[in-house]
Amino acid sequence: MVFRYMGSNGGVLLTEHQEEVQVTAGHFEVELGSGRLDAGIFESLEAAFEANPRVEVEVTIDGEVQTPHVGILPSGHSLKSRLVAAGLRAEDDEDDEDDEDLHWKHYEDRSGATGVQAAILAPAGSPYDQRPVETETQRFNPFLYEIHGPMPSIAVRDLPVVEAMTPMPESEEINLPRHEQIFDENGNRYGTQAPTQPDPLAALSEAYTPDEKTPSLLVDFEGINNINGVLPPDTEGAVGPNHYVQVVNLSFAIYSKSGALISGPFNTSSLWTGFGGPCETYNNGDAIFPYDQPADRWVFSQFAVSAGNQDVCFAVSQTGDPTGSFWLYSVTMPKFPDYYKLGVWPDPANSAYFMGTNTGFGGEYDIAALDRDRMLSGAAARPAQVFQDHPNLLMPADVDGPNLPPAGSPGLYYTFRDGG
Repeated sequence: MVFRYMGSNGGVLLTEHQEEVQVTAGHFEVELGSGRLDAGIFESLEAAFEANPRVEVEVTIDGEVQTPHVGILPSGHSLKSRLVAAGLRAEDDEDDEDDEDLHWKHYEDRSGATGVQAAILAPAGSPYDQRPVETETQRFNPFLYEIHGPMPSIAVRDLPVVEAMTPMPESEEINLPRHEQIFDENGNRYGTQAPTQPDPLAALSEAYTPDEKTPSLLVDFEGINNINGVLPPDTEGAVGPNHYVQVVNLSFAIYSKSGALISGPFNTSSLWTGFGGPCETYNNGDAIFPYDQPADRWVFSQFAVSAGNQDVCFAVSQTGDPTGSFWLYSVTMPKFPDYYKLGVWPDPANSAYFMGTNTGFGGEYDIAALDRDRMLSGAAARPAQVFQDHPNLLMPADVDGPNLPPAGSPGLYYTFRDGG
């Protein structure tokens, strides 16, 4: 097989020869860059990708050119970094007054995990050639990212307790807003100026009797408060058979369902003590703590994004007791995983912890699937599958209650986009 790497102008950057590739039932796997390279414009594959924000790969099998050309973009780069890499704007653009708002993530820190997961090829001009070579380059998903771990944690009940402190009234959020413009050209928030319309579901709900409506609260008790003084507090919680777990930005505590404090509060990062890396070092918040009801397990998570890191840290309880030990994992995401959300999906054919992340701009949102089965058992997890560059934040569905999805159900995401 021969792989020709070409730039956006069609020039051959370099050529690679793979001499021994096994093809089984029409499938083959190759590691790009592992074959014999013939220098073209560049001496190495790394240099070609470093200088070209987009590369097209032409595959030749037994002397027959295949279509389509496979397009590869640099994984994990913001829109601004791609523009800089493409030479369409300068890194120090003086006209950019809101430089930080452009979600700049240092284009010189290039991702090391760019790749093609799968592509359907056919000989050029054959009946199976569904796409002409001249059509726009494709980008194939998912990309695979290693899940580090596992490692057993210290039992939560044995973690050092955080002393409560008075919240600081004007403290800033650790991860400052990284979203698109929310105001229109007239300075109005999107979605606030259109004529209002009655919600038919609201009127329908009035027909229900009091017994059919949402019941009153059975238990109401004081939580751990915003003891770290970070605003907004990003309060999250989950209920299990015997426990309520609450996390407020950087700290979490475990209560009985009647409101008695059982353990904590603890710094969330202290759960990763001994794990090493960003998860142990940085206590950054944005924590999500779902209860995996079908497995009777708890999933604790937060991101670690200081000093250029963009990891998401995961801990899956070894039993149904959230005060016990957890299996520790982490994954380095290709883009900033701001405001990520998790969903538990227990279908045997698609068992995963699904994640959606807010990476900043339309066309830059990612979703991921993590190996739920192996993380539940404390085994080495298969790589996370990351599908990149969706137009809007996607929220993963989460299974709660006794009714499981129909057999074979894929993971579901939903989104909405107000104001067009």
